[in-house]
Amino acid sequence: MLIAALTQAAPAEDPFQGYPPWLVILIGTLVAVLLLWIFGKLLKWTIWVLIALVLVGGLITAGRLLLE
Repeated sequence: MLIAALTQAAPAEDPFQGYPPWLVILIGTLVAVLLLWIFGKLLKWTIWVLIALVLVGGLITAGRLLLE
């Protein structure tokens, strides 16, 4: 019954109505590029932190084994 009521509701209007299609595509492309750039920067820093953690963990483990 709820699904029937939702399907009979007024159709959603296009939020981009009135804007030229080329402008919508251009802005969407720029937003996607910005999000990918931010993701790449975050991924780069995450990899450097992981490399540092593995290096420190390996050095600590090697030091413990050396002192045993």
